[in-house]
Amino acid sequence: MLNGRKTLTAALITGMAFAAGTATAQQQRPPRPDFSAKAAKMNVPEDALMTCLGKPKEGERPARPDPSKISSCLTKSGYKVSKDTVDEALKAGGPPPRK
Repeated sequence: MLNGRKTLTAALITGMAFAAGTATAQQQRPPRPDFSAKAAKMNVPEDALMTCLGKPKEGERPARPDPSKISSCLTKSGYKVSKDTVDEALKAGGPPPRK
């Protein structure tokens, strides 16, 4: 009986530790993109880039950036940046392409 309690106690402690580790892993988020580095690659201020990227509505994920729209927005703001330059800067340091 005593040996059974020790086994049960050990199993409960192990299960609780596993559950705590799983909950922590689910709450982790990927690192945020380095927008200052991306803006520097485009030779524009970070706040100009952030304005052109826009903000998602609360509770929604940000939309995938459209390089041509961002290039157009930056050009209207007085910064001459090509679509290809925007595309390269956004991909730099980002996650690998999906297969």
